[in-house]
Amino acid sequence: MFVNEKIILKCLKDAIKSDPKYADAWSALGQIQAYVYSFGRLKDDTLEEALANTEKAITLDPQNARYYQSKATVLQMQKNW
Repeated sequence: MFVNEKIILKCLKDAIKSDPKYADAWSALGQIQAYVYSFGRLKDDTLEEALANTEKAITLDPQNARYYQSKATVLQMQKNW
């Protein structure tokens, strides 16, 4: 994994630790995990974590369409049509 990817993932995880109700961070973390996975730089089990992260965002703010788009990205990476 590239340094910038590690920094981004760490920043998002830190944001969630600081504010567990920060739905944008949950969604972004899931989406970034899926993208980094798509380049072969994260393990397969990362997608399960990414899906859980996007679902957490949806739980926190079910009216935000971007969170459903993030979940769709993860599902696509899982080949879960």
